[in-house]
Amino acid sequence: MAELTLTAFLTLDGAVQAPGGPREDPAGGFGFGGRLVPFADEDLNRCMTEVVDRAGAFLEYRLLVHPVVLGRGKRLFPAGGPPTTFRLEDSRTTGSGVAVHTCRPAGRPVFGSF
Repeated sequence: MAELTLTAFLTLDGAVQAPGGPREDPAGGFGFGGRLVPFADEDLNRCMTEVVDRAGAFLEYRLLVHPVVLGRGKRLFPAGGPPTTFRLEDSRTTGSGVAVHTCRPAGRPVFGSF
């Protein structure tokens, strides 16, 4: 059975808008396009090559996060989305500091108290 996955370039505060260039996605006056470019080193290139090489068709679920908070921009998960737990399957950090996390949905979250 085929597996559907997604690749997202995500900031710590959840912005997924325009990582590759200032004119990539300026919707809503977004002025932080190109935030990933200074960190696109050979490690990140190798990681993305692995993603592309594995795909039979396209949509890979990976979160590539550089430790930045933009404060605005389009969000990966909009308010009101269903609660979901994710299981971390792989994690690595490139030489330039980009954290690459591979996660899989793991069902509904379990809540408790201390």
